[in-house]
Amino acid sequence: MYGKAINGNPPRDTIIWRYRGRGVIGVYYDANGNVDGLDTESPEYATRSGIHVGMRIPLGICHRVAGRCQYRWNGFSFSNSGGRRYLEWDRTATFGRGPIRVAVQLMLGDDGAVQEIWLGRYLHCSWGDVVATTCKQPPALPQPPAPPGLRYCRRPGGPGNFLAASPRILCSVARKVEAKVFSPACVERTRCDGYGFTCLAFWDGRYDRPFSYTHHAVCRDGALRIEMDEG
Repeated sequence: MYGKAINGNPPRDTIIWRYRGRGVIGVYYDANGNVDGLDTESPEYATRSGIHVGMRIPLGICHRVAGRCQYRWNGFSFSNSGGRRYLEWDRTATFGRGPIRVAVQLMLGDDGAVQEIWLGRYLHCSWGDVVATTCKQPPALPQPPAPPGLRYCRRPGGPGNFLAASPRILCSVARKVEAKVFSPACVERTRCDGYGFTCLAFWDGRYDRPFSYTHHAVCRDGALRIEMDEG
């Protein structure tokens, strides 16, 4: 395209490869070497409709949406969700009937003019919008077994949270005990009694820190046991 990247091969301290032509273009590649995104801060480049760095876009009239003003221009919507320092015009384009979408952002500078143009490819999948090469979800990661002698009432989530109990304990009871432990009445304590169980805050081999710190509890009623972690 433009020869070698001007910021190293591979680039130094960044994932963006920058190439020089009439101006400078930044390129984002995926793991297979396909282009995922482009950006430029150079006014030398323009789209067929004349969009270029340095231009000013009028806000136009206010369109009321859910009680708030929404400004539109040539298919773009104005966004100021990041405050005055992060103003931009956003648009999404579709390629045919497939899942490929392109997000276009026109970032504005302090003077209100377009400072940077960014285009990024993503997939509009049935389960969400993702930056990926396919809508096929990766296989679930293998889960660790429940603590010895227990079975899961809630399997581990992303942050490692789980709820496990002895086979003789109904999961509905385990959930009630969990709710009691992390209720306002107990969460700042190191011990909590509820539904016949005594629960202790435990983490890193210590029992002297409250549930609000450990996010972990071990509960016993004789030989019956419940263990929980809130992640």
